[in-house]
Amino acid sequence: MAESKELIDLPDPDDSISYKEFVSNIEIDSVNIRKLNMESVVAPNEIANLMKDGDRIEIDLEHEFKLEKRLEENNSFFALGIVQVAARVKNNVLFLIEVELVIEYDTSLSKQVIPDEIYNDFVQNNVPVNLWPYAREAIQSGTTRMGYPPLTIRPYRVLM
Repeated sequence: MAESKELIDLPDPDDSISYKEFVSNIEIDSVNIRKLNMESVVAPNEIANLMKDGDRIEIDLEHEFKLEKRLEENNSFFALGIVQVAARVKNNVLFLIEVELVIEYDTSLSKQVIPDEIYNDFVQNNVPVNLWPYAREAIQSGTTRMGYPPLTIRPYRVLM
């Protein structure tokens, strides 16, 4: 059970920052690959043997973006993006790629209290847009390095 807070410990609503202010005052410090797994299950020159008339290569793409940690002492926070792609012909997996990216943001320009809701909204709306190009590049160059044609993933779109 969470501890109750004293009224004096609660943030003053007048000191809170709006989402728009938060986004305009944030800086990206770094983007790094934490993990990159690539597995070529079927050699590129063997794909033709798996395919029959009308067969298509199916691409499964999954992604997740989340807040990893906040560092109050240096006004930064880290977010994580995981993008996984698998290529299949029917039930045969051709290749798998998983890229895990970590991004560090600097919030030192904000002198106001940043509520958890602001962080959560930012992770849902902005982190994918910031990390997606790096994931796309890793997937495209990964398929090429495995001997497949480059797989180009569509740009990430935030629907409003």
